[in-house]
Amino acid sequence: MPHPYPIREIARQAGVSEATVDRVLNHRGGVRPSTVNDIRQAIADLDRQRSQLRLNGRVFMIDIVMQTPDRFSSAVKAALEQELGGGAHAGSSSRRRKRPRSTPRSSA
Repeated sequence: MPHPYPIREIARQAGVSEATVDRVLNHRGGVRPSTVNDIRQAIADLDRQRSQLRLNGRVFMIDIVMQTPDRFSSAVKAALEQELGGGAHAGSSSRRRKRPRSTPRSSA
């Protein structure tokens, strides 16, 4: 899977470790298919971002972290893209992380 991006940048975009990206890029085993898809999507997002930067020539990045239902985060994304104007969308990614279960406190 050829790419012009540093492994660190792909890992950051996909939300995985650099070692995991290296395993996928070099076709080694031990990586879940969903993680392989996440890494492929990250490379596609980076490609899209790079092509948008070539068109516009300016860099404007916003990171938003939300723990919300998909319908709300999709609405926020759409509103931001609308407010930023046409062609401003360079790419986005969403990372889903399971929240750790909190252990119940014992009443003593």
